[in-house]
Formats: sequence, C-alpha cells, structure tokens
Amino acid sequence: EAKSYGDLSENAEYDAAKNEQAMIEGEILEIENKLKYAVIIKDEGKNGIVSLGSSEGSFVVNAYPVSVHPLDVIIIFLTVLAVGFLAVWYPVHHFSRRLLR
Repeated sequence: EAKSYGDLSENAEYDAAKNEQAMIEGEILEIENKLKYAVIIKDEGKNGIVSLGSSEGSFVVNAYPVSVHPLDVIIIFLTVLAVGFLAVWYPVHHFSRRLLR
C-alpha cells in the first residue's frame, strides 16, 4: 500500500512500514530461537523433584532434583555460622585495634 503513494525515496510511510517489518521479523527470530532451545520437562514427582503447591497455577519449583542428606545440613549450618562470626568479629576487631592505639 505504501508503494502506491509515489516515489519511494521520499515516502515516509514506506520507510515506516519497512521499519515495522524489520522489528516484526526480529521478534519472529527471537521467538524462533526461544522455541528452538526450549526444553519441555514433564515429571510427576517420580525423580525426587521438589514442588510447592499441588494445584495448577500455584507456585511450583521443579527445576532441580533435590536430595538432602544430614551431612549437607550440618555443613551448611557450620558455613553460615562461620561466615556470620567473621562478619561480626572482623569489623569489631579491626576498629577496636584502631581505637585502642
């Protein structure tokens, strides 16, 4: 339709239509890439995957298989405790040494 308005070199409607076409083609390529690399996972809780909620539309976490062992909990607890201790101890130690000089 834009071609029917005469000289294409000065036709703003033609340029706008070409720009819109380029944007739409870009969106199509983006969607094609998403579909090309999409992975569909169907798991019904058989492989130890965690899901929160049981009805459709609820918040579901089912991306990673989870297996929690008691040793893992102990390691995480000790790591958090150590990081927390260092986060408190180091600044207090550093500033008290500066203030007591």
